[in-house]
Amino acid sequence: KMPWVLLEVTSGSRTKISQTKMEEIAYARISVDAGPTQINKGMQIIERCQVMLENLRGVITTATDVHVTVGAIRGWAGFNEAYRYQFDATIRFTEDYTQPPVI
Repeated sequence: KMPWVLLEVTSGSRTKISQTKMEEIAYARISVDAGPTQINKGMQIIERCQVMLENLRGVITTATDVHVTVGAIRGWAGFNEAYRYQFDATIRFTEDYTQPPVI
């Protein structure tokens, strides 16, 4: 049932930064699809998502030193008078470096 929030990881990279740590940078797209009578509600939801993610810092599961930054909200008309709001996020974090077992 609309409106709904979509989170898509679009790309990223991983770099070994020490003997025991990896740094990952992930890029994500956060979208809200709203129906023809929900355009204002959709904008309120995407603005709330932006506020919740902007400068988020902390730990998420095995990822430590998480830092999230977000871009500007943009939007456009979709099919059947639906509307999509969207912004991009960059998530930077570190994880323990592990090697695959030798076979």
